[in-house]
Amino acid sequence: MILDPLALPAPDFLWLYALLLATGLLLSLYAGRRLRPDGTMRTVSDPDSLALLVGGPARLADTAVARLMTAGVLVADKSGRFGRTGREAALLASPVDRAMVALPATAQWPELCKAARAGTASVHRQLQRDGLMIDDDMVRQLRLVQVLPFIALLMLGTARLVRGNMLDRPVGYLMVLLVITIVIALARLSVDRRTHAGAAVVREARDACHRLRLAPTHQEMPLAVALFGTGVLAGSAYEPLHRLRSTSSTSSSNSGDSGGGDSGGGSGGCGGCGD
Repeated sequence: MILDPLALPAPDFLWLYALLLATGLLLSLYAGRRLRPDGTMRTVSDPDSLALLVGGPARLADTAVARLMTAGVLVADKSGRFGRTGREAALLASPVDRAMVALPATAQWPELCKAARAGTASVHRQLQRDGLMIDDDMVRQLRLVQVLPFIALLMLGTARLVRGNMLDRPVGYLMVLLVITIVIALARLSVDRRTHAGAAVVREARDACHRLRLAPTHQEMPLAVALFGTGVLAGSAYEPLHRLRSTSSTSSSNSGDSGGGDSGGGSGGCGGCGD
């Protein structure tokens, strides 16, 4: 005899749903990790590449602004606007720097962040070629795999909800579980774009450059921001950037290493950053 879960008593169905929800979360995490490409372990020393691996375009924008401020190209005022000093470098090697300097004489953070995103493409493509980030097709596949268990669970819960309403049964607890399922499903739509090697590069770079979290030199500020966020600027002449980012509701500049799996070998390419 086949068990019909929709015909179970309410307490039994709620326990079954909760068990399936926990199982679905574990399955989603495992499948996302298992299907993520290994990539290719290699040395990375470029602050822009490390920034994109650590925190995406927002961290890359932080790094570029920190670099331009330490170079004397940009200054920040108390209102949160950034202005060019006229001391622009003769050659701006980073496409993100060039995009920011091409803005009007004064710009606010959203404008700088938008310029950074426009200049991110070439860095992103290089990381994909290096086997450190996944392409858009793989992002879509991972997103589908990560959210599929919750879609199936929502279908089951919705069917039971409709049945309960038709029979005039209380469905309050079931609705709470459905809301929790939706929240988890939305969270699992977020995909870490790094390969396992890309995540390992970040871990090793942070280990090699751990001193930069507390005591970066003037020249090391951009790399320190790339790896550890704008918190490293606190107490320095560039603290206005940290205050702006730490109070911004959309800031992701101090996000941690958010994913990836184990991948051995290689080096973060931060020679000279250790003790």
